Amino acid sequence: MKTALFEIDAGFYGDSKKLIWYLSVKILTLLLLSLWYLSCSQKWRFIILFPVFAEISKIIFLIKSIKQVLNNEFFLFETFLFSIPYIFFLLFISHKMTYNKESSNTMKFNNEINNEIASLSEFNSKDYIIIKKELIQIMKNKNITTNREYLIKLIALRDRMTN
Repeated sequence: MKTALFEIDAGFYGDSKKLIWYLSVKILTLLLLSLWYLSCSQKWRFIILFPVFAEISKIIFLIKSIKQVLNNEFFLFETFLFSIPYIFFLLFISHKMTYNKESSNTMKFNNEINNEIASLSEFNSKDYIIIKKELIQIMKNKNITTNREYLIKLIALRDRMTN
C-alpha cells in the first residue's frame, strides 16, 4: 500500500488491509484482557496475565512475520522483553486501583467505628452504677415476687437504661 508519505509492505500477508486487521484484532484483544485484569476483584485475576502474555507473543510474531524474520532462538526472549514491562505496568496500575478501593472502604469503617465510640462515650457511669444496684436488688427479691412482677421490673429497668 503506497501513500504520499510512506509505503506499507505487508510482507507475508500480501495485503496491508489484512495486516492492519490482524494487528488491530490482536491489540484490541490485548486491551480487553488488560481491562478485564484491572477491573477484576477476584483472587484468580492473575490467571488473566497468561493470555496477556500470549497476545503479546502473537503481536510480536505478527510484526516479525512482516519482515519475514522468524528466528525462533530470540522469539521467546523478545516476547519476554515486551511482556514483562507491560505486565509490571498492569500490576502497578492494579495495585494503585486496589489501594484506592481499600482505602475508601477503610475510611467508611473508621468513620463507623468512630461514631460508635462517640455514642458509647456519652454513656453515664453514674446511671450504670444505680441501674446495676437496682438489678442486683431485683435479682435478690426474685424468690419473693411472682414471675410476672419480676419480668415487669426487668423490662422497666431495661427501658430506663435504653432511654
